This record gives sequence, structure tokens and C-alpha cells, in this order.
Amino acid sequence: MVTQLRRMFAYEFEMTEKVISAVERAGDCEHSREARRQAAHIIAARSCWLERIDKGSSEHVELWPDKEIRHLRDMDLATQLRLQIILSNLDDTYLRLRLRYRSYEGEQCERSMQDILTHMVLHSAYHRGYVNTFLKACGQSAVNSDFIVWAD
Repeated sequence: MVTQLRRMFAYEFEMTEKVISAVERAGDCEHSREARRQAAHIIAARSCWLERIDKGSSEHVELWPDKEIRHLRDMDLATQLRLQIILSNLDDTYLRLRLRYRSYEGEQCERSMQDILTHMVLHSAYHRGYVNTFLKACGQSAVNSDFIVWAD
């Protein structure tokens, strides 16, 4: 599972950059703001989980930030660097660790690190679908972010 998660995050990082670039190309179309907001949410959600992992709390993380493209790239790089540290030290023992956290709805939760890391990648894929919907509304091509295409 360690190798697979590292591979999934390599895919995740590449697709996030493609999405940011596509949103940037969309310019000032009336739907590009929402595409940018969805892209920002992908990165903010990563930051949320990293804060929970590193500090035990993510309440200060804004999940739906309205950021300019240059800020999205900075946020993306910052979260990638933090995740690279986790991924470089990843082992089966770490994946079995359980993290206790409070959801944004106030619920106390506990999940394995394996489930959290997997969720991070799947959550991004979900929101890339929304980004593509808004890009198409701007007359732009969708980002082909299918894992199977990337894995070729």
C-alpha cells in the first residue's frame, strides 16, 4: 500500500497543476471564478488534513478560499512539500496509526492514516470533476485527469 499511495500522490500533484493551468487559461469567463474556487478547495482540503495530522486541529483552515492563481500555486507547492515528507517516511506502521479529529460539522472522528491519505486523493478527483464542469461552461477543454490515462 505504501508504494500505491506514493504513486497516487504523484498523480494527484500532477493533476492539480494541470487543473490550475486550465483554470488560468479560462481567464475571466463568468464560470472561471467557480472553477478557481473548486481548485482552491482541493488544495485547502489537503491543508486541512495536514493541519489535523501535524497539529491536531484544522479549525483555522478556510475550506473554500477565494484565491488568485498565483496563490493557488503557492498553496499547492506548500502542501506538496508537507506531503512529500509524510510520503518519504511512509511505512505500514504509520498507515495503521489512527488520527482523532473534529470534523467541520463538530463531530469527533477517528480514522486510520491509510484511509485519510486515500481520501485526500479521492476527494481531489471529485472536485476536479466540478472544475471541469465550470471549464466547459467557459468553452474550455476539460482536463483529462483519469488515473488510467495518467498511469499509461
